[in-house]
Amino acid sequence: MKGREKNKNLIKKRKNEILDVAEILFSEYGFAKTTTDKIMQLAKLGKGTIYRYFKNKKDIFFAVVDRGLDRLKEEMLKNTEKIDDVLKRIEVAVKTYLSFFEKNANLVNILLHEQAGFQERIAKRYLEHYHGNIERVKATFKKGISQKLIKNIDIETTIVSLQELLRIEKEEENMKIYKLFLLFFSFLFAFTGFSQGKEKILILDEEKAVKIALKRNWDILIKDEKLKEAHAQLLKVWSGVFPQISSFYTYQRYNDHPFINYPDNKGYGFSVDQVIFNAQVFNAIRAAHPFLNSVKEEKREQLNAVIFEVKKAFLYSLIAQKSLEVTQNALNLARKYLKTTKIRFENGEASDYDVLRAEVEVKNLEYKFLKAKSVYKTSLNYLKLLLGINPQEKLKIKGKVKFKIFRKDFTHLVKSALGRRPLIKAIEFKEESLKHNLRAVESEFFPSLVLNFQDMANEKEAFAFDRKKYEDYWMLTLRLNFPIFEGGLRFFKVKEAKSQLKQIKLLKEKTISGIKIEIKNALFNLESAKKEVDATQSNVEDAKRMYEIIYKRYLEGEASYLDILDARNTLLASQLNNLQALFDYNLSSLKLKYLTGENLEEEEGNL
Repeated sequence: MKGREKNKNLIKKRKNEILDVAEILFSEYGFAKTTTDKIMQLAKLGKGTIYRYFKNKKDIFFAVVDRGLDRLKEEMLKNTEKIDDVLKRIEVAVKTYLSFFEKNANLVNILLHEQAGFQERIAKRYLEHYHGNIERVKATFKKGISQKLIKNIDIETTIVSLQELLRIEKEEENMKIYKLFLLFFSFLFAFTGFSQGKEKILILDEEKAVKIALKRNWDILIKDEKLKEAHAQLLKVWSGVFPQISSFYTYQRYNDHPFINYPDNKGYGFSVDQVIFNAQVFNAIRAAHPFLNSVKEEKREQLNAVIFEVKKAFLYSLIAQKSLEVTQNALNLARKYLKTTKIRFENGEASDYDVLRAEVEVKNLEYKFLKAKSVYKTSLNYLKLLLGINPQEKLKIKGKVKFKIFRKDFTHLVKSALGRRPLIKAIEFKEESLKHNLRAVESEFFPSLVLNFQDMANEKEAFAFDRKKYEDYWMLTLRLNFPIFEGGLRFFKVKEAKSQLKQIKLLKEKTISGIKIEIKNALFNLESAKKEVDATQSNVEDAKRMYEIIYKRYLEGEASYLDILDARNTLLASQLNNLQALFDYNLSSLKLKYLTGENLEEEEGNL
């Protein structure tokens, strides 16, 4: 009995060794280009040994597929059978499914890229896997339906539909394979609708991110209120040219008056004052209009600043996402080659040093992957902060990093900035407003002409005893006011206004000088980044070709694992450098558009 058990274990071990090698070769070269000789060579076994366990190459291929699906079944059962909560069980099942295919990239390649003749067999085997578990699945969903967590849709009907879906013979090959991989998700979600606990993910592209920011940004909301204030100030100064109407009531008490012999008197009336000429009021109106325009330009500047920051943060998040994907791919390759190296070690083709080196490389890349993941999450958190999104909300971004040539020289960019940059326009409008404000203050030395009309009535009149009680009368007065002395107040107002005007002129010069320097630096960075993009793109292509050559040599035994490691690290470094160069280029391009006053809301994004 012990001998038979030992023999069974040996057979199982030998089969797995052959299937491990075959899985790698089928994944890399496909069924057609993988030969039994290659399997024999890499597994370090004779042909007789191979054919002792398998009839032919096709038999090996299906054994690889069957073993993969059996392992998926075992992992699904292991992770879900002890979970009572329905939603949790489904969640774990989905995560297990995704995790399995993430870890078994070779199996994914085999299922996706094989000839049409094998698709029906693979699909059939895949369905058998679920038919073997249908009662368990049905029990889970019936429990969920009874708890009103899942929609009440017939499970068996859905399964039959899925079977028919895979029996269509004239369907395009790619679509059949696509449906095969959607089988699990169709089976799971086609009749599942959670009435609670469904996690929402906010998916953002650049345009949507900008729209959210413009609605929620605090600085823009403050500028909106500032604009309302400027409108109110304009109306306030205009009110000075309209009639000022007031009513009044009087009560007078007399004590020992020389000719009035009654103790008190009452009266009422109304008064109208109309400015005929007042240079101060008219200049204040002239100052209010450009001030309002300056606030409008400040809002435009703020809008562009917010959009710039959002696009910058979105670009950074997108680059971080792409860097994470590149690092993940490198980690998957390292894990794949660790597995290959272990097989070669067992066959005597690799040393224990090679295995140790491969393990160290996997750990190094795992650290880089965690670091890249942390950078990506941090970038998303900063983006949430800019957009006013709840930090706990799930966020996913989508977009592509583009490389658009920016062809404008320094002179043209400076001219554009001086002509349309909202910041400069705001300062120019403020300068105009302060000039009128200075004239308004100086106008306080000039006389003003006011027309006054009063209509009034008193209970008693001292010199008109024949008038009736409260009989009204009116007076029209034309008043010319000459300011003489107010303690030097007007003089100091003029001095203050001249200082304010001087300050805004200096600010204008400083701003223009600063913008010129920023444009010059951004243009220099853009040109440098363009050269880096060109160089790194070429490096990526060269590194890919080098890697393919080294990998083929490695499989043929003509290259060492260190060669593979060097090629893979070179490829990873060139890809990350290319992403950094694209970030620098797009950021410099975006900054130049912001500095020159281009409307970033209407401008087509680089993503």
